[in-house]
Amino acid sequence: GMTPFPQLDAEQESLAATLAGYDPALDQPAKRRLAEEACRVLTLISQVREELVYPRCVNRAPTPQLDAFVIEGDLMRILIAEIMASRPSDLLYDGLLAALKAAVRRRWADEEAPGGLWSDLMGDPSIRALDIEIGARLNDLDAASRNGGWTPLLPLGLETLRSSLPPGATRWTDL
Repeated sequence: GMTPFPQLDAEQESLAATLAGYDPALDQPAKRRLAEEACRVLTLISQVREELVYPRCVNRAPTPQLDAFVIEGDLMRILIAEIMASRPSDLLYDGLLAALKAAVRRRWADEEAPGGLWSDLMGDPSIRALDIEIGARLNDLDAASRNGGWTPLLPLGLETLRSSLPPGATRWTDL
């Protein structure tokens, strides 16, 4: 695919490799280590996108497309928070990682596709400077978060998935 942001793309490739290394057959400490590293790096990527990338897309990409990306990003943030609050021995741990991996892959493929988010930025001469800024910000956030000094980001558009349930919704276990 095409990307206007080689620095962001390199960070995303690194995350994809970490996620690809996650295997339900691994022992629990290895699962935890890979899952936490994936969540940490995806959080850096999310923060840089929010600070630097999305503001540049406003008034270029269609508003519904940008809104959908914010909502998808929120769903990823909720998955990250759930993974960080869970243990590898939990029933849904492997499923949370599988869902996160699928969301990330779909999201980035959509951006790089013809007519995707990046197509509105390709060929803009100011994007090169933005990519350099992205690289510097990623380095700063990476250094600051390596000692465990990071927390999952709150959703931007969705308060939480739980508060968005309609009144009177039932859990399937209640039926």
